[in-house]
Amino acid sequence: MSPEQAEGWVGPEPAGSPTAADIRVFALSVLARREYAVLELQSRLLRKWARSEGADGLIAAVVDDLRCEGLVSNERFAASFIRSRMQRLQGPVKIIAELRARQVPEQVVSSALLAYQDHWVRLAADWLQRHAPAGLDYPHRAKYYRRLIQRGFTHEQAVKGLAGHTPSGGVLPEM
Repeated sequence: MSPEQAEGWVGPEPAGSPTAADIRVFALSVLARREYAVLELQSRLLRKWARSEGADGLIAAVVDDLRCEGLVSNERFAASFIRSRMQRLQGPVKIIAELRARQVPEQVVSSALLAYQDHWVRLAADWLQRHAPAGLDYPHRAKYYRRLIQRGFTHEQAVKGLAGHTPSGGVLPEM
């Protein structure tokens, strides 16, 4: 796979400057594959037409039109992204960092995460149940604590997840 294909380029760059219709068609084809944050989509389009003069203004206008039409939404992207990362049993710290890297506004991230605030300890416990053997001694508890932290769980979530990991191999219900 060439670097162009890896970054999602579709064919050679069109000759001359793109029209608003060209940009919109490409943006819709990109949006058909997955949700994008507004600035993430704009960056993607700017990469596509990096060498075209005057494309910046057209791209900004097309992205704004798509946002006004509800075809691209930071809120929808954040909710979708959080759900996909929760299915991978990742914690909120890692999810927040990834959303920041994708230029999602802080207030959108906080409001999207608010809906899942009661799920994080359960996710940590689920991950432990899948990966940690029953009856962990202190060195192994420390090892799995570090792994939970690396997966993006907070100290409190990791400790509560470990507390629910019983020697019998079951997970205690949340309190």
